[in-house]
Amino acid sequence: MLLRFVIIGVGNRADYLGYIWQAAAIQVRVSMPEIFGNYISWLLIPKDLTISHTFPANLLEVFLSLLIRIDSSGNTTALFEEISFVFPLLYASLAIFFAYIFFKRIPLLFFSISWVVITILPVSNIIPQGASLAERFLYIPSYGYILFLGFLIYNSFKYLPQFFVFISILITSLYTYQTINRNFDWRDEATIWESALKVDPFSPLALRALANGYVKRDELDKGIELYKRAIEVTTANGQLNSDLGLAYEKKGDIQQAIDLQYKALEINSIYQPAHVILGNIYLKQKKFDIAEEEYKKALEIIKDDPETLLYLGNLYFEKGEYDNALETYRKGFEVGSDISSTSYQIAYQIGLSYIKQEKYKEAVEVFKKSLILNPKQQEVLEQLRKIEELMTAKGITHHDRLSQPELEKLIKKCGIWAYSSHFYE
Repeated sequence: MLLRFVIIGVGNRADYLGYIWQAAAIQVRVSMPEIFGNYISWLLIPKDLTISHTFPANLLEVFLSLLIRIDSSGNTTALFEEISFVFPLLYASLAIFFAYIFFKRIPLLFFSISWVVITILPVSNIIPQGASLAERFLYIPSYGYILFLGFLIYNSFKYLPQFFVFISILITSLYTYQTINRNFDWRDEATIWESALKVDPFSPLALRALANGYVKRDELDKGIELYKRAIEVTTANGQLNSDLGLAYEKKGDIQQAIDLQYKALEINSIYQPAHVILGNIYLKQKKFDIAEEEYKKALEIIKDDPETLLYLGNLYFEKGEYDNALETYRKGFEVGSDISSTSYQIAYQIGLSYIKQEKYKEAVEVFKKSLILNPKQQEVLEQLRKIEELMTAKGITHHDRLSQPELEKLIKKCGIWAYSSHFYE
């Protein structure tokens, strides 16, 4: 925990925004006995393994959730948010206390139990995490369990050797079967989420992830069906409606796509992607004013978002407002990351804008930056060839070299030999 949260500086793996997410964080913390119980049961009998786990709320969780929802902006919420981290520590302390009973009599048992508890602590939501329950969190704790199990089998073997041989074979066989089975589940993105739905057919996360996969593979009807199922099993969810709208857009049902984006915004007025998607749809329809309004709404929610600035710049480019386009692109390039796909796309669009303004030298320099960010852009190389042809035809000097007419005059005057080269090499 010290390495992760202090030295590396990695805090929450997911944002907890608003009282609903505060409630979720607290509910998870007070549910740690149930979560610890799940971890122990998986170590004993590894069944119902899945990438997406859910568990029912207990009475304490429901009570705290209702309390927080009533007083979402008052001191009560802040108080519970501040003290709720005590719950996981309390549960872990109790476990270690009972383990300490074995310390003097059986030190190895104390060590193995403490190992399991202490190595689970970093993912026990003392600091809220993106996942409250996940099998991968057992990789390190399982060493303590194996030590515990080995101790029991070794010390009990002399009393009931045949029984414990049977138990050892049974446990080994069970783990071997699950290891092979889970490798088949993890074969690709589709199989892992299909296996998750077999364990929990109503998991919104699994339904959405599998739907995303179908849509990427253009199996749109399957994707749409799964999005609808996910919407049915959740409370109002703007993201799911927006995803469903994207699937309908890809299918060609534009009006349904638009309606679902507006529905997403009715559910969550600050769901920024819905505004961006609406802007993209209206831009394709040449409804520039409406598209511009949607992009600006998106930028009000996430200021200086590079992707939104790219789309807004594209809108100005389509309208022929190249100065506005360049200003918008430059802003997006400044705030974007050098390793993001958006940065090289913005650089490419800046280059195209310079070509439209016949600023060929500036275009060349920007295209070079775009190639540094992504060397595999064939379209950039093609644009550089076109620029060379245009500059040569217009007798424009590039890279401080002489133009062809100037070079010919120099050769005649001075009697020297010279040659030109491709400036993009």
